[in-house]
Amino acid sequence: MDLFLVFAYQDLAFAEGLADHFRRSSLEVGPALSLWPGMRLLALVDQGLVSSRHAVVIVSHEFLKISYSRKDLDGLTTRRKVFSVFHRIGEEEVRDHSSRLAVACHSEAMAERLPRLFLPAE
Repeated sequence: MDLFLVFAYQDLAFAEGLADHFRRSSLEVGPALSLWPGMRLLALVDQGLVSSRHAVVIVSHEFLKISYSRKDLDGLTTRRKVFSVFHRIGEEEVRDHSSRLAVACHSEAMAERLPRLFLPAE
């Protein structure tokens, strides 16, 4: 599996569109991880990375409302195989929750270019 998506359940439509874009770019997209309150973020991401080369985390207002700790959000940035993408939110808004995640996220427009990072080297 090339990658899987991680997102707040309210962002399903955006996640599906992004998954379709990745599939059209010849990437194999694994089962998505739709987050709900009470779910353990890093443990689930790490579990998904066992069978996928990368994870794409969609960072939105809804994602931040799930109330993950700063330690968990910072932890996303320490995993080399995890890429984060803003969705209808900006760096300033994310900074209050995790300054590391705020600067590590890719813009929503940049998400269109991510397939180049995920395609296996030939």
